[in-house]
Amino acid sequence: MQGQTIYIPVVSTDDVVSVDVTDLPVDADEMIELLVNESAPLSLWIEVAKAYLTLGRHEQYERVLEFGSSPETEQFFCHPKDPSYNPGMPNNYYQGVEYERIQVLCSLADYHTNSFKEESNTQKCIVSMEKASGLIARAQKLGKAEQLPRLMDAQLTLARGDVETARRSLEDAVGLKDNGRQNIAARLALANLLFVQTKYGPALERYQEAVRMHPGCPAEVRLGLAACYFRLGQLERAKRAYERVVQLSPSCAEALYGLAVLRFSSSQGESAKASYREGLQLLCQAYDSDPRNPAVLNLLAHYCLTRKEYSKVKRLAQSALRSGVDNQNRAQSYLLLARACHADGQIQDAVNYYSQAHSLDSSLPLAKLGLAQIDLIRNEHTNAISLLESTLQDVSGWMDALKILGNLYPHNPGKAHKAVSHFKDAASRSDKDPEVWEMLGELLAATDPSGALKAYKKSLELHRQLAQSAPQENGHSSGAARVPSRLLNNAAVVHMACGRQREALDLAVEASQSGGGEVNGLTLGYNVARLHEANGESKQAQTFYSDIVSDFPDYLDAYMRLACIERKQGNLKKAIEWAEKGVDRAEACSKGSSSHSDLLAMTGQLYLDREDFDEAKEYINKVLQLSPGQHDSYALLLKAVLNLKTGQFHVDKHTAKGGDARGRGDPKAAETMQKIQDCFFKALQHFSAVLRKDQHNIYAANGVAAVLAEKGNLMQAREIFTSVQEAASGCVDWLHLPDVAINLANLYLAQRQIPAAIQLYTTTLQKHYKNNSTIMLYLARALYDDNKNSQAKRVLLKAIHLQPTQTLLRFNSAVTMQKDSENTFKAERPAGDPNKLPEYERALQELKAAYTLFARLLQLDRRHNPIDIKKLQTHKQYCEKAFAQAEKKLESAHREAQVLEIKRQGQMKALEAQRAKKEAESVRKAEEERMKREAKEALLRANKERLDRLQAAWKEDQQLKEAAQQGDATKVDKRRKKKQKEQAEDEAFLDNEQDDGEYEQGKSDDEPEPEYDEDARRKLAATGLESDEEEAGAGAASGYDTDDNQADAPPTGSQQPVGEDAELAAAGAVKGGKIKQKQSKSRSKSRERDTKGTPRLKKRQREPGADDTALPSSAPADALDNIDDDTEAAPPRKSRKAAVFDSDEEAEDIEAAREPDAMQPEPAFGSGAVNMAEVFGSDDDD
Repeated sequence: MQGQTIYIPVVSTDDVVSVDVTDLPVDADEMIELLVNESAPLSLWIEVAKAYLTLGRHEQYERVLEFGSSPETEQFFCHPKDPSYNPGMPNNYYQGVEYERIQVLCSLADYHTNSFKEESNTQKCIVSMEKASGLIARAQKLGKAEQLPRLMDAQLTLARGDVETARRSLEDAVGLKDNGRQNIAARLALANLLFVQTKYGPALERYQEAVRMHPGCPAEVRLGLAACYFRLGQLERAKRAYERVVQLSPSCAEALYGLAVLRFSSSQGESAKASYREGLQLLCQAYDSDPRNPAVLNLLAHYCLTRKEYSKVKRLAQSALRSGVDNQNRAQSYLLLARACHADGQIQDAVNYYSQAHSLDSSLPLAKLGLAQIDLIRNEHTNAISLLESTLQDVSGWMDALKILGNLYPHNPGKAHKAVSHFKDAASRSDKDPEVWEMLGELLAATDPSGALKAYKKSLELHRQLAQSAPQENGHSSGAARVPSRLLNNAAVVHMACGRQREALDLAVEASQSGGGEVNGLTLGYNVARLHEANGESKQAQTFYSDIVSDFPDYLDAYMRLACIERKQGNLKKAIEWAEKGVDRAEACSKGSSSHSDLLAMTGQLYLDREDFDEAKEYINKVLQLSPGQHDSYALLLKAVLNLKTGQFHVDKHTAKGGDARGRGDPKAAETMQKIQDCFFKALQHFSAVLRKDQHNIYAANGVAAVLAEKGNLMQAREIFTSVQEAASGCVDWLHLPDVAINLANLYLAQRQIPAAIQLYTTTLQKHYKNNSTIMLYLARALYDDNKNSQAKRVLLKAIHLQPTQTLLRFNSAVTMQKDSENTFKAERPAGDPNKLPEYERALQELKAAYTLFARLLQLDRRHNPIDIKKLQTHKQYCEKAFAQAEKKLESAHREAQVLEIKRQGQMKALEAQRAKKEAESVRKAEEERMKREAKEALLRANKERLDRLQAAWKEDQQLKEAAQQGDATKVDKRRKKKQKEQAEDEAFLDNEQDDGEYEQGKSDDEPEPEYDEDARRKLAATGLESDEEEAGAGAASGYDTDDNQADAPPTGSQQPVGEDAELAAAGAVKGGKIKQKQSKSRSKSRERDTKGTPRLKKRQREPGADDTALPSSAPADALDNIDDDTEAAPPRKSRKAAVFDSDEEAEDIEAAREPDAMQPEPAFGSGAVNMAEVFGSDDDD
């Protein structure tokens, strides 16, 4: 096919038949007959079929391919070796063209595959799929190694929806060839499939392989590279790929469209306008290249939508709909039409277009968002929430949808918990968006106050950062950059709910000063006042409330708060005045609001606190009259409390007259008890009515338990109190009901479970009533009953400090001091208790204080003193009697203290003497230890010096021996002179030593001297000071005999020569830290009597002809052989190591010096009433 003409060669001639493709016969059989008659090759059949398809004649296209794939045609074109070959058929030049046969089969299979995808009739779809499957199977049978059948099989599998099987078929096709040649079609198809699966990395690799295999491929192949780079975020590479496509094909609309999108996406910063302008130019070029490209048309429509040119948007989107064939582009076109109609006010058309876009692409988020916005316009919030939640499932953390939901969920608390996870995810992603954090805080405020607090803090931090970075106007941030007062107010409320009143107050003040219009100034001022009140700053709060009352007289909540402050301060009269002012203002305005009812109820409560039951009843009835058809629960509760307190008042009055709780002792007992029972019955009836209306009302349950306790049903009351306390503690709305704990503690006290009562009173005081004198009075009573009078007195004194005018507190403190004093004087104490006198003195002072209090209370007017006079007189008289006895006991305690003081001083003197003795002993021992230590150190230094000298002598002896061996007599003479000099120095040293008596000072004459054992001698030898055995060995080595008549033996290699200094050192003894040495022969002889049996050295007999020259003891016996006969003999001398004694006396002196002196033993360490009236209105007092 060349141009628009098909040339069909005439059989057996050189002529051809030309057929114009625009003039093809309508009946395809005519073309088929021509092709058959002229034995045209299959490639021409395929060209004719394509020509029909180009003209849009699908039936003719199918007819040509079906005849071309018929069995007759296959037999005509098959190879002789093919099983379907018919020998009867005429010979054909085109036999064996299997690839053309495969092309025909695959083309027809592709036609049926497209019919399967486009057909809506199920039966026809099945037929088309079966035809396509059969044709593909025949093609695969013809060429098992061909790529084309595998591609068609993957296309059919993909049309069925089996993406993974299609991907595997394409991967198999990549390894095959197309008619013996490499073909990139399989790689491109696989890359396209991976791109659709959003696997952009593998898709990019396949596109790159295709370009490397076929560098001259069409320019459009590189569009896949650019699209992958764009999806992977590699915009620079995507730009270069699009530019390469434009370079190869300047009219490629897709490449120009891609470059335009890149320019639009990079239009930020200073070069935004230039980039936007370039992108628009590229988009216009793409439109000029292909005016019917749906993607280009949709982008142009979007540009016009941003410019609010809605008519152009509609024309471009409709053109894109007519040109588009894929659902994705068509859905975009419908979406643009819907947005244009929505913005233009054509709501119904917008709904239709949004719905069509959603039906074509259900995952399109903007379509759902548009439908949700229209539902909001129609007030269909439920449908809007459902659509937005579905959108968030497709696009997690989408800010537009979340912000709409953030405004919808506060009005739908039941669904708020579902959005928390979405908002947390969005907040984590958009860490710099303060609005998201604010919405998250609003959602969490009702269920998670701590989480809401964190979210509000984050939002405030981000807003403040934006305000600091925003441009300043007259020294202040611009209005858009200020922190919204709405956010500050809401954050203050959450801070207050979390117990952070100070931080909440700061935020509320900042909100009131911000000048924002998001929150009413009256609301901000009221919140500031409430926070001042919560922080205990009552004066500031009263100032704010008073300003609100003066500026906004109809704001009734301010009257209530002023009344509450006065009530908290104990000023019931002023509290009632403020409450009545509020009631009057409400009635003047003819208001029947909840604030009016609250004011009436508060006024009734205040009259109840003042025990003015008639006035309280009047106001409570007014509350009930405001809603005649339905009784207010709070009013019913007040009426029940009114009856309960009335009954308790009659009980107290009856008890004060001398009767008991059951009416005994009262002349009108029956009438009084009947009145009390009626009050309790009515209270129980009203509490039950409230519970019938609301079975979860814990206030009513608490009242029922209180009535049961008053009637004596303590066990039932205790069960109800416990259940109510558990319910109150588990409430998530920050509900505090301390009255339940107080009632339960009172019940414990009545049941004599005093420790449990004390624990509950203490806990309730710490958490709820830090300065409540009534609860302190209850706690003091419990401590008094537990005989902890000191603690009870401290609690009562603190309560008196809070309420100085309360006479009952003073009376109870006096009774507590009286009881504590009595217990102190009656307590049994061990003999000699040093705390007796101070405690008695303290008890006497408390007794005096109690007497003074009783006396002052008696002097008060009866109108201000509710305590019985008789009881006060009884306590006063008891204190007078107890005071005389206490003084006697105090005098006795003084005498005992004096005796104890004398004994103590004697003991202190004895202890002081013993301590001084021990200190002196320790000083003496320390001095002795010091002297011993110094003596040891001196001995060690002396031994070290002698050891050094012995080592030097040994070295010189070695040198002398070598000189003797070499016959050098000069060195021998020098050595003899040096030793004589050293001997003289030693003798001078010994003469300077003190006498034995100086070292024996302080030692007893009959004290035995210990002898050294063998271990001591060995240790002595190890230091270089030889023991007796070593001296004997040294004597033997020197040629001397001992008394044991040991034979002369030559010196061994391990024996070292020892001089006279070593012998003297060995003979010395450690005595009191000094060295002791015998100096005279007389002392030697006197010592000899005490050391009989000590071996003595004998003078060696000189052998005849022996030379007088004395050699070192370590010299070998044949040392004289090395001296020449004509050498002049050296004069005789006394060697330090092997001295020759001139007389036996000298030997005896030396042997006597070898006897060691004993160490001085260390000193041993020296061991050196009448029963008092009961407090708090007890039964006996009554």
